[in-house]
Formats: sequence, C-alpha cells, structure tokens
Amino acid sequence: MTTGPADVRRPNIFALLAIGAFVAFAMQIIVPALPVMARDLRASPTVIQLSLTLFMVTVSFAQLFYGPYSDRNGRRKPLIFGMALAAAFSIACIFAPDAWSLVGARIGQALGVCAGMVLCRAMVRDSYPQDRSAVMMAYLNTGISLGPMLAPLVGGVLTIAFGWRSMFVLLSVMACALVYISVRLPETHFQRSSSTSPRGMLRDFRTLVLDMRFSGFAFGFGLQAGTYFLFAGSAAFLMMDVLDRSEAEYGAYFATVPLMYLSGNLLAVRLAKRFSPVTLAVAGTLLTVAAGAVLLAAVLLLPLSPMVLFLPMIPFQIGQGLMSAPSMSIAIGANPRMIGSAAGLFGFIQMMTPAAFTLVVGVLPLGTAWPMAATILATAVASLGVLMFGVRAMRRA
Repeated sequence: MTTGPADVRRPNIFALLAIGAFVAFAMQIIVPALPVMARDLRASPTVIQLSLTLFMVTVSFAQLFYGPYSDRNGRRKPLIFGMALAAAFSIACIFAPDAWSLVGARIGQALGVCAGMVLCRAMVRDSYPQDRSAVMMAYLNTGISLGPMLAPLVGGVLTIAFGWRSMFVLLSVMACALVYISVRLPETHFQRSSSTSPRGMLRDFRTLVLDMRFSGFAFGFGLQAGTYFLFAGSAAFLMMDVLDRSEAEYGAYFATVPLMYLSGNLLAVRLAKRFSPVTLAVAGTLLTVAAGAVLLAAVLLLPLSPMVLFLPMIPFQIGQGLMSAPSMSIAIGANPRMIGSAAGLFGFIQMMTPAAFTLVVGVLPLGTAWPMAATILATAVASLGVLMFGVRAMRRA
C-alpha cells in the first residue's frame, strides 16, 4: 500500500520548528562565552574555537547519514535517537573537566542535534504536497532563523549571570524536552527504501546530484547562502578597519541582514497562496541579482559608508528569504523515494558552500569594497543560472 501526503498524519508544525531551530541555537549560544571558556579551562582560543568549528563540520557531514537512514527506517526513530544523543552530550558538556573533553562532548552534541535539521524538513515534505510544503518550509525557516539571532544574546546573559556552564544546563533541558516532543510526533514516511548499504546511499546521492530538479535548486540556494557569509566577513573588515567604526556599530547595522531574511520568508508565506514555488524561487533570485548590481554600482560611484554597504543588502536578503523555502521544497521533493536523502544532501550543501565562501573572504582585497560587491553580484548571477537549469528540468518532467 502506498501512502502519500494526503494519507499521512501530519506532525505539529510548531513542534518541528522547535526541533529544527535547536541546531542553530545550540551552535551559536557559546559564541559570546568563548573567551571566558578559554580562561576557565586554561586553554588556547584556538582549541576552544574547535568547539564551534567541529560542531559545524559534524552537523554538515552527519546529515548525509541521517537522511538516507530515515528513507530506509522512517523519520521518527532516528529523530528520537538524535534528540536523546543531544541531551546526553549536553549534560556531558556541563561537567567537561578540560577543553578537549568539551570539544569531544560538543561533537557528540552535534551528532544528535543535526537529526532535527534533516528530519524536520523531510517530515514537512512527507506530509504536504509541493505547493503547501513551500508555505510550511517558509514557516520553518522563519522560526529557525530566530535561533542564531537569539542564541548569542541568551548565551551572553547566562554566562554573565551564572557562568558558561549554565548554557549547557539550558541546552540539556531543551534537548530533554525535544526528546519528549519527538516521541509524541507521528511517523510520516512509509514508502521505505530497501537498500541499507553505504553503496546504496552513495547511489542515491548520485541520482539526486544528476537530477537537475534537485541540483538546480539545491546549489542555487547554496550559492545564495554563501553570499551571506561573504558579506558578513568582508563587511566586518570594511566597517572596522576601513571606516573605523566600532564593533557595536557594525553589529547594529548587521542585525538588519537576518531581519530582512526573516522578512523574505514571511513574504514567501503570504505569496505562496498566489504563486507557485518555482515562480517565488526565480523572483527571489532575480531580486538578489538586482540588489547585487545596486551594491556594486553604489560602492563604485559613492563614497564608502555604512549606508552604502547595508542599504542594498535589504532587498538582497529579502530576495534570499523569498527564494529559500520554495527552493528547499522543490529540491527535497524532487524524488519522492529519496526525500530523507535529499534533505540530508541539501543541508550538507547549505552548510559547506558557505564554509567555502569564508575562504574567499581570506583572499579578497579588503581595503576597498568593490571586490566584495563584484563577487556577491557574480555569485547571485551564478545562482540564477543554476536555478534556471532546475526550472528547465521541471518543465520537461
């Protein structure tokens, strides 16, 4: 018997939102406490930084396991396992006696929380047809984007008030609550794949990469995500080293960037009732191209200032928010037999492409803004080109 989205008992979207947001929250909460942790554990900043860097790397690669595994064994059991693992290693972080023990516990924590990132997306795509899943993905993105916005604030307040270990007390309580929520969620995947071997997983990934309905929208989104980190890294140098502005002023200006991304996701929710996911994805990407052109023109023709840097990024980030959920919905649902594998591979691309762009920041000349602006525009144009291959593939399907 086959089971489609109409036959599945749908999970509560707010439960999925909480599970999905936990990844970014757990990743970012320690950022303001890193210097304090280094002093308390008598470790170098480089070693303590590994608790963040290796967390990100672990999340990136572990998604490649959870996605295919859930295609073969269902979503619910690996989700419960992942949240339980996150709870256990969050508790281990509380009692870490030294820096390397903390880094090891953070890797274990990442192995657990990343299950939520993959499986909440897969469960949405299991439960809704493409048009409706784009709306649900936009809701999911809206909630998830609040994680990195709130986590550093919460982490800083807890560290000042109770010490850095209190952050992991909070994460332990949250993870235990998410175990309970996961147990209460229904199973959404019943058309199980038969292959369980690593070779079968690799074969599924190859199938997805060669399917332009997946690759066009996944890599198009990945390139867009890369521009966020490219701008974040470059703008910090330009603001503080070239314009001689303070860290606080940079932070205040940069706060508009995730807020506009959040606004784009909310706009996608409103427009999804009138336009198809493909139309929204293309429109959002076109907006980033136009905004990237404005940014390049502004830094070439106007004296450099914070407004010259940040004003064009308002429509740019709205465009990214507008295209993200529709692109995610289309890519993850490209092959109904491989929704979990697609969610895992999509998440891997989403995290590793920005990681590559952080290396680009290191080679750009940062004494002037035009190399950054030109790279952002070129990346937006490349994203549009890749996306159009996906659109063409959908029209042929």
